[in-house]
Amino acid sequence: NTSYDPMGHLLIVLEGNFVNETPTTRQLLAVDALTVAMARKYGVAPDRIKGHLDYASPDCPGKIFYPRLEGIRDKVG
Repeated sequence: NTSYDPMGHLLIVLEGNFVNETPTTRQLLAVDALTVAMARKYGVAPDRIKGHLDYASPDCPGKIFYPRLEGIRDKVG
């Protein structure tokens, strides 16, 4: 579902429309834990954690979720 080559990317999918909806608490806890675990396992630096819209033009991951990426980067750091 991307216009770019996802080779070399770890793609984490969060189901929902975060242009209009807020992720559930369980979704947020899960994406935080999974991202931290995968970043540690594969040696991913915090500044390499990005959203889909950093590589393509859609609204994904949505204006409601996208700002949370900074907090996730902080947790990885």
